[in-house]
Amino acid sequence: MGRKPTRKQRDFAHAVVEGKTYAEAYRGVYDTTTENKRTVWREAHAVAKNPQVATMIEEGVAKNQREILRSLGKRREWIVAKLLHEAEYGENPSVRVRALEVLGKASQLFETREDRSETTTESDLLASLREKLAAVLPEPIDVTPESVAESGDDDSQKGGTP
Repeated sequence: MGRKPTRKQRDFAHAVVEGKTYAEAYRGVYDTTTENKRTVWREAHAVAKNPQVATMIEEGVAKNQREILRSLGKRREWIVAKLLHEAEYGENPSVRVRALEVLGKASQLFETREDRSETTTESDLLASLREKLAAVLPEPIDVTPESVAESGDDDSQKGGTP
């Protein structure tokens, strides 16, 4: 088994993972006062090609990418939760409608499709909305129009709107 990477090699890899170029990382870790730019560039690339250093860089970059994805996923969940809360409990009706609109857009509910017929019923639209919201929300919400929920009638049979 090979030797452990030196402290300078670990520092170099860390600097590269943090976003510095090989030359910048090399200058930050090694004494380069007597070296010209070409030598710094050549030596920096030699250190980066060291199998142990290359592995540290690859693992560090992969870890950063996973953290970014995790952070984006958490941010998306937070935004959806805030929109849901506003849609369900907001005091201003126009804000509630806007929150529902944004949730619908997030679930790609309003994309135009050529294969969608013009005879789509309200119940079909409600079923589609429920399905799409279930795909993006942790818990389903009731999207039944108030007029249907209150009367128990299905206004789509009468051609009315909620």
